[in-house]
Amino acid sequence: LSGCRSWAERVLPLLEARGVAPCALYVAAPSRKPEAHVRLLESSGVPCRPLRLKSGWTTESAVQSICREMAAIRPDVFIPNFWLPGHYAVRPLRAMGIETIGVMHSDDAYYWALADEFARGDAEYRCRHWVTVSSYLRDELRRRALPGEPLAVEMIPSGVRPATRVATEPTAEFRIGYVGRVVQEAKRIMDVATCMVRLAETFPEIRCEIIGGGSEERRLTEYLAAHAKDVPVRYLGVMDAEAAAQHMGDLHALLLLSDYEGLSVALTEAMAAGVVPVCYDCRSGLRDLVRDGENGFIVHDRETGVVSAIRRLLQEPGLWSSMSNRARSSISGVFLAETGAERWAQVIRRAAGDRPAGALPAGGPSVEEPVRLPPVHPHLKTFDTRDAVPPGAEDGLRSAAARRDHELLRT
Repeated sequence: LSGCRSWAERVLPLLEARGVAPCALYVAAPSRKPEAHVRLLESSGVPCRPLRLKSGWTTESAVQSICREMAAIRPDVFIPNFWLPGHYAVRPLRAMGIETIGVMHSDDAYYWALADEFARGDAEYRCRHWVTVSSYLRDELRRRALPGEPLAVEMIPSGVRPATRVATEPTAEFRIGYVGRVVQEAKRIMDVATCMVRLAETFPEIRCEIIGGGSEERRLTEYLAAHAKDVPVRYLGVMDAEAAAQHMGDLHALLLLSDYEGLSVALTEAMAAGVVPVCYDCRSGLRDLVRDGENGFIVHDRETGVVSAIRRLLQEPGLWSSMSNRARSSISGVFLAETGAERWAQVIRRAAGDRPAGALPAGGPSVEEPVRLPPVHPHLKTFDTRDAVPPGAEDGLRSAAARRDHELLRT
């Protein structure tokens, strides 16, 4: 159900027909079988290679491992997706003739720290090509670009396939669903559960379902056991992306109360199936798709605004049908996986400079050379495990980090 994984599963298999040969590199634990999404990519014809990291790996050792794999694969372009060590491979990969494309999947502190480090930071580590999933992220990243520095930014949503199951006119029951990560930070899952209980208590025809997995599963289960004993609010657990997309056709409304998103994959899946979205207002992605009162509802609180929207869908004749039809027709063009794959192919060709596949220049740095990295970014330090600092180097690193902190505050 992750947007980052959904993007790979939907788009990578479509690139081959557009003249781009994809290969997926995945971080592999030594004793575990590949995860389900890796097997899905392989079954779709996308070659997958494991990146095996030793216990206690650091950012530097991960960058070296990436470079070894890239020397074997010999690609024209590398896309690190959301993994921090992959971004720090920009400098050595560029020296090998491989360009890197950055991707912003969400409007959160982690992704903006990535943008600060790799769109505005040390020139040797800057990604010159970026893709964002929403118009807000695209426009804001362009606004933050350094004056006079080339930065190509395109908006390409994760993309969905046309729905094979479509929501039907509600009769005796009106089914509301949440599909996504079961976490409180960002997704506000406990607010979703509380709101669903209130809806089910208020309207006897309401049936609510929560689908997904995450760190708040136990808390959610305990809450529903205590507060939803007498109302039809169920937690259905984890489904793979395809099963969740199919299940959308059983719903009538999608409830999304996130603090922030990039562009919710669940939202696009739901609207493609004619499910009417009821969403808490957030600045990224939502308004690319939802027109309040036309093909969905944008609410400004997580209680009375949601109840009012659902009441209208239940009580105003023809409203659900008209909004459902408009929601389905909204998923066209760039929001479809086929169109997204075509635009991705164009971005990849531009980044590669239209070089023939595998045309790496001779020479370049040895992949075994020591990895030199800029100072740890203050907002990425949780994800950045460095080798031990050489004796005597601490003061210089602290000074560089202090200058970076000052620049972050200034901008």
